[in-house]
Amino acid sequence: MIYTEHEIKYMLTGEEYAYLLKLFEGIAQKREMQTNYYYDTPRQELREQNITLRIREKNGKTKGTVKRHLGDGRSTEESFKTKGIPDSMVFEGDRVCLAGELKTDRTTVFLSDTVMLMLDRNEYLGATDFELELEYPEDFADKAEGALCLIKWLLGRSEERHARSKSERFFTKLKNF
Repeated sequence: MIYTEHEIKYMLTGEEYAYLLKLFEGIAQKREMQTNYYYDTPRQELREQNITLRIREKNGKTKGTVKRHLGDGRSTEESFKTKGIPDSMVFEGDRVCLAGELKTDRTTVFLSDTVMLMLDRNEYLGATDFELELEYPEDFADKAEGALCLIKWLLGRSEERHARSKSERFFTKLKNF
């Protein structure tokens, strides 16, 4: 089954991340740890095609995902079954290898039945970064943009700090590692 995801990503400082965690303390939320294991060819050919191949481990279970980034915060996701974390696998006829992992401490805040705000602390390749993600259905795009404007106002920020995807940040860091 292919799922279309709509999201806005916004980079945070460590201080902003801590502030927002405290600000949203009383609102319905859940916290979980997850690890993304990323795969690509040695020349990062999937990345060049805006494809992320990952296995996500969460709550002791693994799930494979092929994510195709379409731009404008949209992507399609297709899941596949997996057992464990292999060192390599075949994807669309090419052998891909495990490139590394990114660990996320995620707090999900439920702003409504359909709009979720995720506050993520990510660790990968010796780096730590913080981001906010707003996930929403397609017909709520205006409300999600409004929510992001409110958050920027709460943070006292006016500049745009839209984030690249976690996989893009990971592979950029890997390339320069």
